[in-house]
Amino acid sequence: MAARTVRSLTALAAAAVLTMALLVGCGGGTTTAPASGGAVAAGPAALVTPTATESEYNSPCPTGGNAKKFAKTRFALHAGLALGAFHRYIYKPLRSGGFRAGAEKRKRTIAKARSPAPSPCTS
Repeated sequence: MAARTVRSLTALAAAAVLTMALLVGCGGGTTTAPASGGAVAAGPAALVTPTATESEYNSPCPTGGNAKKFAKTRFALHAGLALGAFHRYIYKPLRSGGFRAGAEKRKRTIAKARSPAPSPCTS
């Protein structure tokens, strides 16, 4: 039972780290450049400001096409929902033997695993 608790806590921690990474993104407004002599300098001394040819991106955010608000958050949400559905309808029945020949309610288990979830978006 202790191993199961450790695995679930590890999975929860990994999910939290992944969610935070997706929400925060890459970030950072400084760039790094190699030091003179071809060697790459490490640490705060390697931070440089952009030159005239390497100016920062100052254009407005794209609003047309496939630009969506909270794109990373949506991705994290949809990935979490997909993982939850996979876990509930495929992984758990597979581990418990629900797909084996002669298993009780096998046809229902297979039907639940293969049926698509209703789409929240209607076109």
